[in-house]
Amino acid sequence: MPARTIFSFDGWDRDHPGERPPGDRLDAQFAELLRGQAEIGAQFDVLFNERLDARLAGIGSKTVSPAAPELGYGAGGFYGADTAGAAAVASDYAQVSIEWAEHMPDPIPPNVLAINAITGDHWSSRWWANRAATIVSAVGANGLGLISEQLAVVDRNQPAPTAYPPVDAQTTMELVVNGRVFSGSASPAPFTVTGKQITFTSPFYSISPGDEVIARYRYSVPIPQFANYQVISLYYLASQGQTVFLLSAPDRFGGVYTLTPQSVVAVYRSGSRIMPDDGTAAAGFTRSANSITLAAPAGVNEQVTIDVSERKAPS
Repeated sequence: MPARTIFSFDGWDRDHPGERPPGDRLDAQFAELLRGQAEIGAQFDVLFNERLDARLAGIGSKTVSPAAPELGYGAGGFYGADTAGAAAVASDYAQVSIEWAEHMPDPIPPNVLAINAITGDHWSSRWWANRAATIVSAVGANGLGLISEQLAVVDRNQPAPTAYPPVDAQTTMELVVNGRVFSGSASPAPFTVTGKQITFTSPFYSISPGDEVIARYRYSVPIPQFANYQVISLYYLASQGQTVFLLSAPDRFGGVYTLTPQSVVAVYRSGSRIMPDDGTAAAGFTRSANSITLAAPAGVNEQVTIDVSERKAPS
């Protein structure tokens, strides 16, 4: 039992200010402190001896180590319920991410996809990027695109027409029939092509409705012609009251222009664009064969800019 408080120095000073504390009370408090200290020491000795006996009894006995944690997919339960399991699952998912991004040159292995419960054939982002680059480069180089499309078989040896007329069918086209590849360059030719129609002619195999047929071929891609415009700017400093500006007369920098029916004209006065005249002659401008007329006269040295946009013929 811990030492009890028998005498309080604070209480004595509060109740008997200026008086000396009684010696008998002090002796009793010190004796109580010594008793409490001895009791604590005895309790420590008992506890120490119990721990020592237990350690000595275990010396020489065989200790069984805990089982090593399971590593790999699912270690430690869903997402890993312990540190080792969580680290293993994180490592698995990191590898899956790498494969989805980089795996080449074939489909991603099924054992990689198993961790995500994904089945079927899948290709990485890098594979698709290379595939797209191949297609786009072919179009840019020679106006030919690459396509792979599945065709229904409508009759014996007669698949449905292709979406586009194949190009170079006897050299570059392939038919994949139930996973078997037939090349147009083979001899004898396994198929013929007339326009969009394919006829399977292999002397060794035939196709029937229900078979899986995929056609891989090149076709002509129309390359769009983008409009090519040029913009000519003419700069004038007007005289007082000037309204007519002849584009055949040199501007401040010697520039001239001849309008055509296809010319698109924009007029600016002191940097602000003005609209074409709306028929009231109250504002804006009008154009004639090769001149611009302001509805409101210009001031002396007023800056008038005329922009002419013209579509150029393809070079």
